[in-house]
Amino acid sequence: MKMKMNMNKKRWLILGACCLINLCLGSIYAWSVFSASMSEYLSSLTGQSITSADLAIVYTVANSVGPITMITGGWFNDKFGPKKVLLAGTIMYSIGLILSGFAVNTSMLLLTYGIIGGLGLGMAYGCTISTAVKYFPDKRGLIGGVTTAVYGLSSVIVSPIITIIVEKTNATVAFKGIGMVFLIVMVLCSLMVEAGGSAERAGGSGQKLERNVTDTNFLCHDHFTDLRSFQWHDDHLTGSRACTGNGWND
Repeated sequence: MKMKMNMNKKRWLILGACCLINLCLGSIYAWSVFSASMSEYLSSLTGQSITSADLAIVYTVANSVGPITMITGGWFNDKFGPKKVLLAGTIMYSIGLILSGFAVNTSMLLLTYGIIGGLGLGMAYGCTISTAVKYFPDKRGLIGGVTTAVYGLSSVIVSPIITIIVEKTNATVAFKGIGMVFLIVMVLCSLMVEAGGSAERAGGSGQKLERNVTDTNFLCHDHFTDLRSFQWHDDHLTGSRACTGNGWND
């Protein structure tokens, strides 16, 4: 019982870590704040007229390469574990932000923010959701929604903070400062994450799960002890079904 309680607390802690990582990753939505200041900086540095529209390709590339590591991230996650994948992804994203603060032209910004940051974002984002969901087999839909929502909420929480920093300094300082903070926060959160998936890790008993399902056609009371073998038997007269771990009995 004590182990079960510890595992239950642990999975909520891991969920919190994954959500915090997603909150940092969602800062990609603050690109419009960076681009306005960065276009002015690069224009003065290069002597060319660079606008926010000219830098839009950077944001496009970052969002385009992300799905590459999201798709392949599942394989890396299973092979190396979520901790290593998250460390790689979050470090790449943070380093991409920091190096963007040293960009002297659009091409360098395309490499640092667009490619390095985008690939890191996709790898970490895909891993946080899949890992969190594995720890909550009893709340898959809810947990998937929460982790995704936190990523989106970053535009409401993190973007205003970045806006203040950019207004008081400039985009280069904001890139470096935010990148360093994210690096520390996300690496610490990544170290807290471990592989999950079994009933024991999920805080479940793994022995018995009871459900009450009410439908217009039948009332079913399920007692699951073995989810691997079921045999269906329908009682068309009463429309009732009862289920045990070894099979369905009328």
